[in-house]
Amino acid sequence: MLPLEATLENLKTFRCEIGLTQITLARLSHVSRMRIQLAESGNLELREEEIEAIRRILNARVRDRTARLQSLLSTQPASMLAAAHEN
Repeated sequence: MLPLEATLENLKTFRCEIGLTQITLARLSHVSRMRIQLAESGNLELREEEIEAIRRILNARVRDRTARLQSLLSTQPASMLAAAHEN
């Protein structure tokens, strides 16, 4: 699970890295887009329940992406993986 401090300090970075827009995060977490925007800009402190909802979504997305990447890597021929590792 993402540390609480890391989630709050880098909310925009985490959100963007895993490909979520503010609108999508708002819809999935049930936290308004405006509150997310204000929190990302440092103009609002989210309530504990909002933080937990956002953390659940971010963690779920990281787990999903990790699983997809592992699946993709496990289906690649060993020669392709070795060549990619050399670059």
